[in-house]
Amino acid sequence: MSPSPAQAAAATEGPTFPPPEPALSPRERRERLRERNAALVRELVHRRRLSHLDVNVELNRRAGIRKVTEATLAQLERRVAAAEAWLRRK
Repeated sequence: MSPSPAQAAAATEGPTFPPPEPALSPRERRERLRERNAALVRELVHRRRLSHLDVNVELNRRAGIRKVTEATLAQLERRVAAAEAWLRRK
């Protein structure tokens, strides 16, 4: 039995994907990065048994940041990457 015209058309169109998420504004992106950084700091404090101050100082040093509130998006991304790398180390 051959497929119906609708089934044949659907088979040739390929898979359907959800629409892409709307792009975040710089402010929203900064907020998400800061939230991610805060979560990673909490995880590092818990796993490494260090103070929040010690973890934040080290991550700021690795990302070249004086204050998170003054950090660029690129610096916040570097800080997330540094935190994730630190968590991967045993």
